[in-house]
Amino acid sequence: MPNTLVRAAAEGMPAINRRRLLNLTGAGLALAATAASVRNASATPVAAPAEHPDADLFRLDKELEEAHARMERASEANRGVSGKIEAFLPPRPLHPTDWKSPQMPAHLKQLEDDAFKTLSFHDVATKDDWKPEPVRAWREEIKRKSARPSRVGGMVGPEGRAVPRA
Repeated sequence: MPNTLVRAAAEGMPAINRRRLLNLTGAGLALAATAASVRNASATPVAAPAEHPDADLFRLDKELEEAHARMERASEANRGVSGKIEAFLPPRPLHPTDWKSPQMPAHLKQLEDDAFKTLSFHDVATKDDWKPEPVRAWREEIKRKSARPSRVGGMVGPEGRAVPRA
């Protein structure tokens, strides 16, 4: 849609501006009188303020910079101590989310893909035994290797569920 410029018709607008309105109401005279008095008053010397109005902010800013510098020095010291402590600690165990499943061997992947192509979505969603036996055995072995002891006894798999004992 084009944005065309249309000049407004001002027939209904009064032919008066703000300056004329102020002069008509007498406010113009009052304005002139106050402007003259301000001009005369500003000619007299004013006492300089004793302190900058933002002196408190400048002081707080300086304190903040000092506190930040202290914090940075403490952080550096902690970082150095932390490195020394880490050298004495045994290696950290692998986090469960860092564990990656090994890639399935090509021949097992081919068996799984061939079995998957023969199934419908309903079969995959409802049956657990649709995978060929070698593929199931390989997946069980991977689950067993990735299991870690839980806090309450037993083993927990990488997905956080309990692993049945063999």
